Amino acid sequence: MDSQDDEVDDSQEPEEIQVEVKKEDMRLEKKYYVHASQLNVRSEMEIANNIVGRLELDDEVIVVGYDTAKADDFVEIKIVKTNREIKDAANYYVAYQYLGEKKLPRKVKQQRKKKSEFFVVQNIATKKLRVYRKFANKNHVLVFEDWILPGRDTPSTRSILGRFKILGWNKFYQDFKRNYAPWYKKGLIDPPGPNSQMADWKLPKYMEPGRDQSYRGPFGWYLAHLAPQAKGQWMHGTIGYQELSKKVIEGDGGFFEKMFKKDGGSAGCTRMTNEAITYLRDILPEGTPVFKIYAKETASEDGFSTTVFDGINPLKASETEGERIQPFYYVLTKDPSGKGGAKSIDRERLFNENIITTGKYMIDMNPTIVNYYKKGFMTEKLKGRTNFGNLYYLDDDQFQGEFQVDKAF
Repeated sequence: MDSQDDEVDDSQEPEEIQVEVKKEDMRLEKKYYVHASQLNVRSEMEIANNIVGRLELDDEVIVVGYDTAKADDFVEIKIVKTNREIKDAANYYVAYQYLGEKKLPRKVKQQRKKKSEFFVVQNIATKKLRVYRKFANKNHVLVFEDWILPGRDTPSTRSILGRFKILGWNKFYQDFKRNYAPWYKKGLIDPPGPNSQMADWKLPKYMEPGRDQSYRGPFGWYLAHLAPQAKGQWMHGTIGYQELSKKVIEGDGGFFEKMFKKDGGSAGCTRMTNEAITYLRDILPEGTPVFKIYAKETASEDGFSTTVFDGINPLKASETEGERIQPFYYVLTKDPSGKGGAKSIDRERLFNENIITTGKYMIDMNPTIVNYYKKGFMTEKLKGRTNFGNLYYLDDDQFQGEFQVDKAF
């Protein structure tokens, strides 16, 4: 998986594609509505330094030209209605995926305005994602913690830092260029089964006919679009079910794996297990803040510890493991939208042909420090092969201070 790319058009900030319109089905001189909070308008039909403005939700355009012979994302438009300033240009082009024949329903717009009771912190340095419940007058409370696999350590693939928000969710996402077949899609052969190996997800029979594709389902079950200026670096699941999904993110957990096998990474996106991203889809609405940091980890009180290789869940003397780990039951259906959570698993539903899989995911709510180890002989030899709390091997002065995992300060 160290060569798996998940790049998309990094200039687009999609909210949610409510009505999917195929380019070949678009009608010239027909009015369409913008379905994104920000949609770049370009002076040329390519991704370059050619942005002349941005349209917003429900702005109106008329499609005046496109080339179905080209496997690109762009259509030529005439702007009918917008309150945004657009620079003069001979022609205007936008990505067709963010245009719809109708305005988005009022309910969808209202949902986007709801404020989340949670916020997300991704510490890229330690490969940890944590979700906290917000409290105005007291410490925030950790409600979720798990491993992530950020971008590879190259100048073009490192995960960018900053403050973002979740703009929208996609189920069984597929990149715009269709370089990777989606995890599930009606009309395609079903993905490999629960006992599949990594090699199965690269077999040609699982790919879309007529396309040269590398992997089946690299974006997993769910994907969260981030904005603003997230440069196409989303949060999403990965290949496989349960153990295979976990192995892609964490490795097999063995001594050999962590000591001698170099980690892979994405093209900048944050990858998680499919079970973990399904839980986040269930609890995090659009608008949820997402902070991506690069910091050393500490805690506000004693009793937190890890090893150099992996985390050990710390428990206070008054706590039992059952109080800090809870089950989440999920049902993955073939429906292209919707959440995956379920209060319980109905045995009769297992026979429903619309259901792909069901299961139980244990939610870890134990704040766990990933120790930082200074640069030296040992970290240099094992760089990229185990977790020293410094994924990109930066100097001390390049860290963003310290992050208290139990309070999110």
